[in-house]
Amino acid sequence: MKKIKTAVFLPADPGEKTNSALARTEMFQYLKSINFDLYHHGSSYHKGYSLGPYYREGSLKNIITFFRLLKIFGKNHRQSSYKIIWVTSPPIILTFFAVILKKFFKIPLIIDVRDPAIVSVLINYSKNNLKYKIAKKIEKWTYQNADKICVVTPELKKIIHQQFSIAQNKIKIIYNASNIKKMTKMPIKNKIRVFFGGNFSPYQIIDKVIKNIGKHKSDIDNYIFHFFGYQRNKMPFLLKLIQKNKIQDSVHLNPPIQRNKLFRQLERSHIVLVSISGLKNPKIYDYAIPLKFYEALAFSKPILLYGGTKASKKALKKDQVGLICTDRDNIFKKLNQISQNYNSYHQNCAKTKYLRKEEAIKLDKIILNLAQ
Repeated sequence: MKKIKTAVFLPADPGEKTNSALARTEMFQYLKSINFDLYHHGSSYHKGYSLGPYYREGSLKNIITFFRLLKIFGKNHRQSSYKIIWVTSPPIILTFFAVILKKFFKIPLIIDVRDPAIVSVLINYSKNNLKYKIAKKIEKWTYQNADKICVVTPELKKIIHQQFSIAQNKIKIIYNASNIKKMTKMPIKNKIRVFFGGNFSPYQIIDKVIKNIGKHKSDIDNYIFHFFGYQRNKMPFLLKLIQKNKIQDSVHLNPPIQRNKLFRQLERSHIVLVSISGLKNPKIYDYAIPLKFYEALAFSKPILLYGGTKASKKALKKDQVGLICTDRDNIFKKLNQISQNYNSYHQNCAKTKYLRKEEAIKLDKIILNLAQ
């Protein structure tokens, strides 16, 4: 089969191992092996290019960067025509330029939405702010001009359909998923090991988790917590919080480690902590399912979902793979419930099937249909 030349605009470092862009890069690596010639255009693929944070995406530096990428695109397209443009969002400015390319070169366009761009603006501004209103209009225009839109959860599909008046049959769900599936079950010998691996972003509310552990520390004896990804220079208050609550013997903050080593730690654990919140606006991330959610299921580990989003809560309940904990709950009562029904939760986790290879095949069909 002749390979389809696809322009991939993915502003993420291929070496980045801590965010959802990893899922997309691995999907495209698989597609490249079976069917596609892929040409990446993003900050990491051209030395010295920096897309910058989303809320500064209109900066002069970023705009100059994008024009350089367009120049490279034009040169490659003249040598051998692209059949598809695939672009991730946010940043919304990248999808804006992708629409221009689609119109100018008459190439089908797929927009892959990991986060609605207006959410990034809403973090800093209210819905009545002019910047928010402009961002929403631009975002709607890009969706209207896409041939297909891919999203990471059913909830995100609803947002784009309802907020931007986009037909539902134009939107397809491509989950982030995981690239592995293992039936791992660690015997419980002494203490139950609770695992967390992430980048300690504010929306992961680790401080609230630690406060809950400290508040109910009289029940801590049967558990040990290992948190990976902690950088003391960025969040020194977490260590102080642990010391203040006198739980340092049971709660361990570990620095970032290589992905394969992180997975070995996950495999050795019994329960995985997945924590997420919209902070000041609890509904702001309702469409999101953290990557660590899929990684827990990949190793058949029951999940304690702390806080949670609408999408992650629905997925948890649908597959019966763990429990939800809030600030009002005693975290140890939730952990005890999981422990007491461990075999059942473990079996349910093992039955789930969120694999990047299968999600890539769904994306393959979308691209093939558009390229005809």
